[in-house]
Amino acid sequence: MYMSSLLSQSVGDVDNSTANVIDNVTSNLVLVQKAIGEKIGNIIYSVAFFLGGYLVAVVLIWRISLLLLPCTPLLILPSVLYARIVRKCAQKRLSSQKEGGTIVKQAISNIRVAYAFTSEKRTLQLYSSSLEKVAEIERVESLAKGVTVGLNGISLMIWALLMWYGSKLVAENHGTGAQILVVGVGFMISSAQLQTAISDSKGLIEGQNAMKNILQAIERAPFKQCQGRAGLELRTVEGHIAFKSVSFSYPSRPTQLALEVLTLDIPAGKVTALVGRSGSGKSTVIALLERFYHPTAGEITLDGVCIRSLDLNWWRCRIGLVSQEPTLLSSSIRQNILYGNERASMADIIAAAKLADAHDFIQRLPNGYDTQVGELGTQISGGQKQRIAIARAIVRKPRIMLLDEATSALDNESERVVQEALDNACKDVTTVTISHRLKSIQNAHYVAVMDGGKVLEAGRQQQLLSRRDGIYAGIVKNVNRSDTDLGVLYNGFEHLTYGKNISEGTEQEKKAAPSSVKGTPPAQKQGCSTFLQILSLNSPEWKHGCMIVVSATLTGFITPANGVLNGVTVAAFYSQTSQELKHTVRFACGLYILASVALFIANFNLHYRAGVTGAALTMRIRRAMLAKIFQQEVGWFEKDGNSSGQIYNRLGNDAKTVGELFWDRGQSLVQVITTVVFCMSLSFCLSWKLAVVASIPQLLIAGAFYARSRSLIGLMRQIAAEHKRVSDLANDAASQQKTITAYCLQDTVLKEIKATSARTLAASQVAGFLYGFCFFALYNFYALCIWYGGTLLVARRITFQNFVICYSALVSAGRALAETAGATPAVAHGLTAKASVLEILNKKTAVSDVEMSGNEDNMRGEVEFRDVSFTYPSSMEILVLKNFSIKVDAGQTAALVGRSGTGKSTVIALLERFYEPTAGTILLDGKDMRSIHVHTLRKQMALVNQEPALFAMSIRDNIAYGLDNATDAEIIEAASVANAHTFISALPEGYETNAGEGGVLLSGGQKQRIAIARAVMKKPAILLLDEATSALDGESERTVQQALDKIVHGSTAKTTIIVVAHRLSTIQHADLIAVMENGGVSEQGKHQELLAKNGRYFALIHSQL
Repeated sequence: MYMSSLLSQSVGDVDNSTANVIDNVTSNLVLVQKAIGEKIGNIIYSVAFFLGGYLVAVVLIWRISLLLLPCTPLLILPSVLYARIVRKCAQKRLSSQKEGGTIVKQAISNIRVAYAFTSEKRTLQLYSSSLEKVAEIERVESLAKGVTVGLNGISLMIWALLMWYGSKLVAENHGTGAQILVVGVGFMISSAQLQTAISDSKGLIEGQNAMKNILQAIERAPFKQCQGRAGLELRTVEGHIAFKSVSFSYPSRPTQLALEVLTLDIPAGKVTALVGRSGSGKSTVIALLERFYHPTAGEITLDGVCIRSLDLNWWRCRIGLVSQEPTLLSSSIRQNILYGNERASMADIIAAAKLADAHDFIQRLPNGYDTQVGELGTQISGGQKQRIAIARAIVRKPRIMLLDEATSALDNESERVVQEALDNACKDVTTVTISHRLKSIQNAHYVAVMDGGKVLEAGRQQQLLSRRDGIYAGIVKNVNRSDTDLGVLYNGFEHLTYGKNISEGTEQEKKAAPSSVKGTPPAQKQGCSTFLQILSLNSPEWKHGCMIVVSATLTGFITPANGVLNGVTVAAFYSQTSQELKHTVRFACGLYILASVALFIANFNLHYRAGVTGAALTMRIRRAMLAKIFQQEVGWFEKDGNSSGQIYNRLGNDAKTVGELFWDRGQSLVQVITTVVFCMSLSFCLSWKLAVVASIPQLLIAGAFYARSRSLIGLMRQIAAEHKRVSDLANDAASQQKTITAYCLQDTVLKEIKATSARTLAASQVAGFLYGFCFFALYNFYALCIWYGGTLLVARRITFQNFVICYSALVSAGRALAETAGATPAVAHGLTAKASVLEILNKKTAVSDVEMSGNEDNMRGEVEFRDVSFTYPSSMEILVLKNFSIKVDAGQTAALVGRSGTGKSTVIALLERFYEPTAGTILLDGKDMRSIHVHTLRKQMALVNQEPALFAMSIRDNIAYGLDNATDAEIIEAASVANAHTFISALPEGYETNAGEGGVLLSGGQKQRIAIARAVMKKPAILLLDEATSALDGESERTVQQALDKIVHGSTAKTTIIVVAHRLSTIQHADLIAVMENGGVSEQGKHQELLAKNGRYFALIHSQL
């Protein structure tokens, strides 16, 4: 229901809540599952047991029931107060966990940016701060639990009162010893069950609070507005679209109009191009056509019919969408293309891939069309993702095509091929295209120039070009001029160019990475050393740990000792005179009161200290896990099982489960061992025959419990694997909702989630059968003890008092085993979680951390690759770089050019030490880069990607990301350099405006300029540019480059620039141009030198003319 609700809500409702969605799926739903699956069943059983015991008292001796009636609130009141405290604490804890979860989720989702800007330490500090808040809340909960469980010792006082009053009733012939025994034992067992209910009530309350968060999402009003699918379905679609006085503002900024009384006519079967500067409203037009949002005013019509009256699924099934930032789901290439048209055959998929210029690189992958693309498509290059997204749109055979910078991630040759394919696919199809490259829209029939959410000029392209003083004609003149003169700007820092995303490598390099970690971590050795390794994190609480063991031992001893006292007391009802009975009972009552006080002290110490120690252990495990995660190479995050959603699940749930396993379940184990050892020893002393007869079935029962535990461990591993898959699907649903919504994939995702959940049903049924069998065997064990004990009594082989004591001891041992049976699901879950935690804590990184001698601020920026070869860890058989050699002197600008998939972005990835070379050496200022501490290295580099990654924080914090002491003046200066200050100042909240997760609340150009400002803030020795200005309009691009050029020439130290470029006109004045082919350098030199060779560079230049 939750995922169904999420997928049915409007896009605006999840623009800024991916972390919340993952938190709901990985944490809150787990709490709800525990509450309704395990906890509520235990509570109902315990309460029913208690009520049953009281009912027996009413039926047998009503006078005792009247005595017990006012005593019952004394048992219930602590539980009620405890429940209220836990409810308040649970709300605060969930809030703090969500805060920390958002921080971690964003960093791991954008791990390349986090690494490049050395934000690991800051992220860990923020996460640790949220963990401290959680630990403090859990300490309060532990104090409340300690007092509550301790006060359950009142039950012994009530038992003493019951025995005293019972002795009077027997003496006065108002009852028999048997009745007193039945009522007393029933009440004691019922009281124990009530304590179990108290313990489980915490889980139920946590589940209730978690359910509130989930219900808030399910009951959100937009869901009710969007879930209906009734609407018009037109028999024929001509494709004429009209915007009639449309105004619109995003929900996140209701006071700022993105479109203002927009009137736009889009003719049927023609190509209409939208041009204009970044933030002018072009992408908003696409969003409204997809009905991600509804206009604030005005209407949009299709063939004269308002699109709001059309059936939503029917409407979207007639649209093909290709966005500037291509988004793929965590599945195979085949499935991602198939998402465009689920009825498409394999021949249709291949045909679409060929049209998108994708078939050849797909065929070269080891797994071909079955290659997994990874989370957000991170395991293939940016150009490859874009071509798959285009193939997905083509296979849909839409009546309306929406292209938002559809070819921005492609090299020029691929762009030419794909553009021709799109032109053919869009024949007689109503097409709306957005592009900053005019050659991508040169075949457009109509052009609309936008600015400030309005259309400034519109008409046929030739008509607009013929207007000498027209706006569009002026844009074309400026762009043509920039294509010839832009290279002049490449004399220094500001050689911002057009390259590919850092994820671009060869077609082979970023293919799906089959991992050894499939769904669940490999089994860890469950030895003593692993427990000691985790316990070492609790070393500051060693005093608490010792007191826990002592208190648990004392508690485990007191319970069966009470059984001995019960045996003496009960026997007195049958074998003593009235006077002797009263004397014995009075003495026993005094001992009961002492036991009650001892039990309060022991239980308070036990549960308070166990809670505090477990909270500290959980906090340190999470902190240690995140610290270890941040030491891993980028390739680790690309493996199956290491997606951001799955890592967040392991941090949130697995760490907490391990903390509970060691101290909550650990102290229970100490109690059980103490109880069983004491009880069995006592039984053998009093009646070895009864003890022997009882021991045989107890061994069988223990075997049944072990079998159930093993079954549950397998079940928990299976559930963990399936749960991680659900986490991935939830991550896709939240972070890629626009793609899922645009291609009507809600039902597809829901079916996969349901299928994933159903796969654990059979294993759950087996575990349930074993659980029932355990208790069946246990109650048969009780019956055997009574039958054989009765036989011994008749034969006078045992006294009545010894039988009662022996039976009480055996029952206590049996109940201890029963509690063990009840705990086996948690123990099995804990062992699985421990393996998951240890897999991270013991993982060795492939990136070394040797500290460099010398001052890091004195780096000159000289870079040299010497015979570097490289294969990605997931595809060791494929060489991405082969004997790659290049030298860039300090302060020089080097451009890497070539077709998509030749290894250009792999060079940048190696410079950032996202990976280590397989062979060869990378030198920085003449030193092996591996001898430099990775943080030292990255602090001297700045990276700008093709796909800008921003965080759900203010624009100010995004620009200062990774820096501790950035001033407002520095932030404003960097924003001004990146041509971002003007648009930021125009926002209602200025620099405090939240960018949204992934920057969804900003336009593509605005996001890129903030990313550029973030790089400028570092003042790096080496600047890495990967399609850095691809999202900017021509005017903003020129302004940014000119401003950066002025800063570089005004500084005393020059910056080394390494650029990945497709548009060769932008790098003509670079100091060094290297043409890459097949992972190596086919030729290198300066622009004129390479042209004179009439080689590969000349051919690339010719292809762009």
